[in-house]
This record gives sequence, C-alpha cells and structure tokens, in this order.
Amino acid sequence: MAKRMKPTVRIITYLHCLIFHHQSSIIINMIHYSREEILNIRTSSTAMCNLDFIHLSRSSPPIFYQCSVNKCCIRRRRGRRGGIRRRLRLRRANRIPLPTIICGNVRSINNKIDEIASHVSYNHHYKDACAIAITETWLNADVPDVCMSLNGFHLIRGDRTDDSGKSRGGGVCLYLNARWCTNYVIKHSSCSADVEMLCVQYRPWYIPREISCVALIVAYIPPNENKERAAEAIGAVAMEIEDAKPDAAVIITGDFNGASLAAVLPVYKQYVNIPTRDHVMLHMLPTYVRKLKAQKARKKTISVWNDDVAARLSGCFACTDWDMFVRNCSDINELTDTVTDYIKFCEEMIIEKKTIKIYPNNKPWVTREVIEAARRKHQLWVSGNRHEAKRCQVELNDLIKRNKVVYKNKIERCFNDSNDAAGMTPSLHGRASRPSQVSAYDVSKILSSVDPNKAMGPDNISPRLLKTCAQDLAHVFKTKKATQRLYHLRKLREFRVDGRIRELFYKSTIQSVMLFGSVVWGQSCTKQEKKCVDRIQRKANRTIGYTTTPWKTTMTTTIQKQANKIIREQHHPLKDNYSFMASGRRLRSLRCNTTRYQNTFVPSSIRLINSS
Repeated sequence: MAKRMKPTVRIITYLHCLIFHHQSSIIINMIHYSREEILNIRTSSTAMCNLDFIHLSRSSPPIFYQCSVNKCCIRRRRGRRGGIRRRLRLRRANRIPLPTIICGNVRSINNKIDEIASHVSYNHHYKDACAIAITETWLNADVPDVCMSLNGFHLIRGDRTDDSGKSRGGGVCLYLNARWCTNYVIKHSSCSADVEMLCVQYRPWYIPREISCVALIVAYIPPNENKERAAEAIGAVAMEIEDAKPDAAVIITGDFNGASLAAVLPVYKQYVNIPTRDHVMLHMLPTYVRKLKAQKARKKTISVWNDDVAARLSGCFACTDWDMFVRNCSDINELTDTVTDYIKFCEEMIIEKKTIKIYPNNKPWVTREVIEAARRKHQLWVSGNRHEAKRCQVELNDLIKRNKVVYKNKIERCFNDSNDAAGMTPSLHGRASRPSQVSAYDVSKILSSVDPNKAMGPDNISPRLLKTCAQDLAHVFKTKKATQRLYHLRKLREFRVDGRIRELFYKSTIQSVMLFGSVVWGQSCTKQEKKCVDRIQRKANRTIGYTTTPWKTTMTTTIQKQANKIIREQHHPLKDNYSFMASGRRLRSLRCNTTRYQNTFVPSSIRLINSS
C-alpha cells in the first residue's frame, strides 16, 4: 500500500516452480563455456580463460562461477546497441525516483534461498530490484545471516519471537540493494500475536528533491488473528513516520490475509489485490514522475535591487515637484492614479529587470546563500580538492539546518500572530483607530514597516520601493480616509438618491472603514479618537437623513459574537482563555498586569459578556 499522492504501481506476476534435485553420493564438476569465450578461442590464440570451480552446499552461502576473459579479445555482437546513449541509459538505471520492489510469501525461505540467489545473479529483474520483501520466512535465531545472504544485498530480518505465542513459522525479512542504498535505519521491529512488522527508513543514493526519504513497512498478519488490532498497529507506525518525516514516501507491503487498512489509513490506496501465496512473486514498478519532469519551470521577472538603485530612486523622488500633481488634478481619484503611474514609471526606468526560473521542486528554505554554497562545493569537488569540498559540505549542512529553523519559526509566527490580540493592537492603531487626518510621520512609519517580501497590492507598486523610499513618499500619501468618502455621500444626496441606497453606501464604504478590526482596537481607543469617529458618524447621519446605529453599539455586538463563537468552537487557539466559574454563569476574569493588555480583545470581551 502507498499514499494516494504517491505513484501508481504496475504489477508483474511471476510463477516460480521450485524444483530441487538432491544427489548426495555423486558430484559432477562440469566446465561451462559462454558464447563469447568460444568466439575468442576461434579468433585469437591468446585468449585467456580462467575458471574458478567452487562446490556449492546447502549450508554454505551461494557462490557462483566467475569467469574472467581478456577484455581486448571481446567483440560486440552484431546488432547490439552501443554509443553514449546506451551508456547514459545504463547509468540512469539506479536513478529511479521510487524503489522497485519484489515481494512475496515464500513459506520457508530456507529451502528456497538457492533459487532466489540464482535469480539475483542471472535475472535482471531481481538483480536490479531496489528491495526484496519476503514474508513467512520461518527463520529463527539458530539460522545465521550468512546462510541467508544475497550477493549485493543487505539483509534485515524480523524473525518470529515468543511474544507471538507461537514457536514456528512467521517472520519477515527485507533485502536492500547495496547499489541503490546503503544508508538505512531500522525504525520499528515488532512481533505480536496479531501482526509481525518490520519498518526500515532509508535514503538512497538518488532521490527526488520533493521526497525526503523512503519508509518501507513489511508486515505479516496471521490468518486467524484479530485483523483490526493488526491494522491499528500498522497504522500507528505509518503515522509515526509521517509525523517525523512529512515529505517521506511511505510504502506498506506484505501478506495481510484479507485485512484492510482503509479505516486506519484512509489516504492510502491498495494496489495489490491478488493472492501472494503459492510461490507467486510480485514485481512492483512505480510509474512516479518527479516534479521536475512532470511540471514545467515557471518564469518570473524580478527587480534587481542594490544600494545604487535605492540611492537613485531616492534622489529621483526628492527632486520631484509633487505639488504640481495636486494642482493639476481635480479629485482624489485622479491624483491617486497620476501619482501611482509616475512612481511605476520611475521604477521601470531605474530598476533593472531579470527573468529567473522557479522549478516545481524548489524548497522554501533554499535561499541564495544555500545555492551559492552548493555551487562552491561542487566546484571544489570537480577541481579535485576533496578536503576543502568536505569542509564546504559541512558548512552547507549547517546552513540548510539554520534555514529550516528560520522557515519553521516563520510559519509558527504566522499562526501565533494571527491569534495574538495584544500583538495586533500596535499595527491596527496606525491604520484603523485613526480614521481622520493622517500625518506624514504616520505614513512614513507605516511604509517603513512594510515587508519587502510581500506581494504587490492593487496599485502594482513594489513593497520594497515603498519601504526604501518611505521618507520621500510619506507626504505624497498624506490623506484622509473616512472623511474623504463623505464627499461621495454628499453627492448622492445632491442627486436625490433614495435614503436606503445612501445608507447602504454608508455601511459599505464608510462604516466598514471605521469598524475595520474594531474587535481588537475598539476598547483601547483614546477619548480624542472616539470623538473623531463620532464626528464622522454625525456628519453621515445628517447626510443620510436619519440616525444609524452608533458605532460603539455595533462594535460591542461584534466583540460579543466573536467571543461566543470562540467559546463554542472546541479547537480554537483562544478557547483556553474562556473558562466558566463554578456557578457556570460568569466567565473567569484574566489577570492583567498592564492597561494595554486589559484593553485587548480577550479581557474586554470577558468583561462585556459578564456585564451583559
């Protein structure tokens, strides 16, 4: 079984007829010649053929005949493909994105190890397989590993123990191809009455960038045991691997005897639905295509920023006569469009553009420093300076670890800041709590705090430009917010538009600005700020023709609704701050050491709920 997001699997079934002939009294030594050796004898008298005769026994590990022939006498057969394309194809044989696996239930591997060893030596499907997973090995501690070894493979055993309550049968094992991987760790090995399981995590010589490692779980569920408990045990191991390695490819294989893992692992899909006993071996070939090949690289045009560009932009804006735009524009909308177009024109003329490619398998923590360190290490390795290359590799590993920690803290900070009412108050004070006149200092302060890595807004002005030239552009963006929108409301009254439409315009364009984020900053407003908001609402009421709901009442209702929603939601991050007292009618007040924290959302909402 494998994840749904993981590749589909094509299955090729082989039927093996295991036939052994035992002749204990007669041993016949035969000399075998290959076709190439016979052709060499015919074409050259200097052909040297050395044969090593080794007698095989059932107790010794399988060792096969080795023949070494002088390479200068070997000629390519007629019709055989050659050239660089063939060499590259052979070189890419071990660079597969996911492992090819041969698995099966052998029911005692002890009397079939010779057959498997011969297939490993002469059958390219077995020889090139990344892993061979076998269930029901029937092995125990009396059988040494050297008797069950295969040439070119690492043996990992999970024999049946006394914990299963049985003395014979069972057991699983895994053979890893040494040409494909030597870096592996046994993450789990257990044997119980319900399931016998072996989990190996490994990182091969080549693996796509989007996959961190491969975890292979080989499991055997006895036919008459509790399949639900066995499925839960397998699911627990798979989930543990996913928690530790979210980008790992988890593959589950073995003999399940009709057990289903759909309940415990709903995101996994089962591909093999045929019986695997009676000497049936499955050759699983993943058809996964790595992201680098499946998706095209995306081209992106970026701006090349440096100190010289920042100085030229600052000088360009400093010598601009901004009052000319104000005198020649009739309203605020025309002024906004004109100033925005001029800023974009200066940006296009001064800042150099560059087109880069963004590949689909790029990691978010791979920065320019990591790429430069990797290139430097590659150059040292190609030049033959192995000592410096190893030192650079250590530095590269440390840099990658630091970047991963920085990216992890960044993601966690996004989640924490979204629910931190006290942390949101300062930023909202500069925007939503002052809906009247905005000074140039306030605009400069807000522009200086802009994140240059954020995307551009609807005006298509780079955040890096706003942050770099904050002082030069501050007095340009000095304006009024809600007060300016009263102009449009007065125009609607002059045109004798219906009062309901004017009320709708007021709620959508003016009241929305005044009450933006009011659940956070509403209780911490000063008297002067509250008077400014009241003045705007009184002017809007006179323009509409009747009194609307006071903004304080709307804000209080919104705070109570948001708090009640948090109390009803069991998994909300702020749920723990709302706890009822023993009476069950009032909420427990929070201890506030500062007035600033006391006026934030959570303490103020608790006071409002208790007072209502």
